[in-house]
Amino acid sequence: MQRGLPTKPRSEWEHLISEWILNAQYREIMRRNICDGATAEQLAERYGFSVNGMKGIIKRCTTILLEAGAE
Repeated sequence: MQRGLPTKPRSEWEHLISEWILNAQYREIMRRNICDGATAEQLAERYGFSVNGMKGIIKRCTTILLEAGAE
């Protein structure tokens, strides 16, 4: 689980990711990051992004999920 995120059951995170993250690759990245605990470095290597690029993706998607989860 990513540090600083509200504690929610895995199923709730997966539902939010499926509903609010529109890009299929970003959905997979966020599932691995939030639910499985993969780091930005691990994900960047796996998906062929720079580490800073991956951190940007994670930050943007996390912002969307936090706003959606607050509703």
